[in-house]
Amino acid sequence: MLLVKHKLDKDNYGGIGLFSDQFITKGDFIWIWDNDVEITYTIEKFKSLPEAYKSFLYKYSYQLKNGLIVLNVDNSRFMNHSDTPNTFEMDNGNIVSTQDINIGNELTCDYNKFNHNNESCGQFLNKDIK
Repeated sequence: MLLVKHKLDKDNYGGIGLFSDQFITKGDFIWIWDNDVEITYTIEKFKSLPEAYKSFLYKYSYQLKNGLIVLNVDNSRFMNHSDTPNTFEMDNGNIVSTQDINIGNELTCDYNKFNHNNESCGQFLNKDIK
């Protein structure tokens, strides 16, 4: 669940990004796991879903190392990858800022930290679960 004021806007690559709408101090929590905001699917459940919803999940979800597929229901699903992100995922999964972040700066994370397949958005899920 996102803990900071934010807005969605165009990113530098022609897509949508998540931007801070408040000043964030280094070390502040940006996101924490919340069972009411994060929906998880087993591979078996995913396989049983209609193709249109699978397509949505391929774009907006990711797969954990334990195989669960996660969809963030809030706007955190729009946080883009960076090789030099301004946030960091802690061992417990919570995300904190690695630096002061000004209003209007895009919030970025390292997909490789939590994504099972280490691939970019839209390719988060194992190809064998289609």
